[in-house]
Amino acid sequence: MTINCALVNTTSGEITSIVYSPTPEEYVEGHILPDGRQAKWTDEDITCSGHYYNYDTSAFGAKGSKPSRFHEWDWDHRNWANHLPNLFAAIRQHRNMLLSTCDWTMMSDVSLTDTETERWLLYRDQLRNFPAWNSSVTDWDALNWPVPPNEWV
Repeated sequence: MTINCALVNTTSGEITSIVYSPTPEEYVEGHILPDGRQAKWTDEDITCSGHYYNYDTSAFGAKGSKPSRFHEWDWDHRNWANHLPNLFAAIRQHRNMLLSTCDWTMMSDVSLTDTETERWLLYRDQLRNFPAWNSSVTDWDALNWPVPPNEWV
């Protein structure tokens, strides 16, 4: 059985590093290091990114899989929380990219019919309003992006 020493943030429970096969003289169980981290010995197979130390139960816990790229670990509640500012920033970034890919339709030297121009104007207007129309969405997969006119059937 291998015993390792997790160095834990005493406020959050975040495991900041793991010392593999340490000597007892190096890290005393429960000792607070000069940088404020606490030494916690364990024979559990833990990782810094996948686990935390729960001071309420005096045990290591597993974080589980990150539900989406927009989730962040909430140290106060010890769970994954949907970080909506990241989601809305990604929505705006994707919307801006979609707008830039059809900028050519608004150039004066483009030969489009009046109907085609109106369709592209409508599409671009839908893209501009997309973040406001989806302000209550909490999941990227629930978004229903406008379809560009060149893909209409």
